[in-house]
Amino acid sequence: MINMSSVKAVIFDMDGVLIDSEVYWHQVDSVDMYGHLFTEEMERSIVGLNHKDMSILLKNKYGLEIDMDEVCKKEDYFGERIYKIQTQLCEGVFDLIDTLQSRGTLLAVASSSRAKWIEMVLRRFGLREKFHTVVSTTTDNLAGKPDPAVYREAMKKLEVIPQETIIIEDSQHGFNAAKASGARVIAVPHLHTKHGDFSSADLLVDTLADERVIKFL
Repeated sequence: MINMSSVKAVIFDMDGVLIDSEVYWHQVDSVDMYGHLFTEEMERSIVGLNHKDMSILLKNKYGLEIDMDEVCKKEDYFGERIYKIQTQLCEGVFDLIDTLQSRGTLLAVASSSRAKWIEMVLRRFGLREKFHTVVSTTTDNLAGKPDPAVYREAMKKLEVIPQETIIIEDSQHGFNAAKASGARVIAVPHLHTKHGDFSSADLLVDTLADERVIKFL
C-alpha cells in the first residue's frame, strides 16, 4: 500500500506522455528520416529511443547503414515542425500538472528529446513555470533509455530518492528505464507502444485523465 505522503516528486517522459508527438515522429522516422521502410518489428524496437540510439540499433540489429550527420539535419527540421506546430498535449495532462503543482509536488521532465525541444513544448503550452527541472539524455550526454541515468539525474536535481518518486512513461524502453531507477511507475501506453510488456507497472492506464491516476499520486 502506498503512503501518499511519501510521494514528493513526479517525473514525466515527454513524447507520448505530455504530448502526442510520437504520432508525428512515427510518420517521419522511417523513409523520411532514414531512407528505409521499417517493418513492424523495427518500429516497435525503436520507440522511446533517441535518434542516436535508434541509428546504432538499426545498424547493429538490422544491418542498415545510417548517415548520422544527415539524420541530425533531418531531426532538426522535423523536430522544429513537430514541437512548434503539430503536437498537442495528451488528454488529462494539464489538469494533472495543475493539481500536482497545487499540492506542492516537485515536477520534472526526463526525456530522450533535446532540451531545447522540451523547453519549447513547456513554454508553448504555458507549463514551464510548473516544472522544477528538465533532463535530456541527448543534451545532458546521458546514457539513453532503457538505461535509468536520465531518471536518476532528474531525482538528483530534485533532491529526492526513488522511494519518494513516481515516473510516468509510455514506451517499453522508457518503462524499463523508469523501473530500473527504483521509482514507482505509471504506464500510459498508446497506439504505437501498447504491444509492450507493462505488467509490472504500479498503475496501468489508457490516459492520464483516468481518475485512478490522481488517486494514486
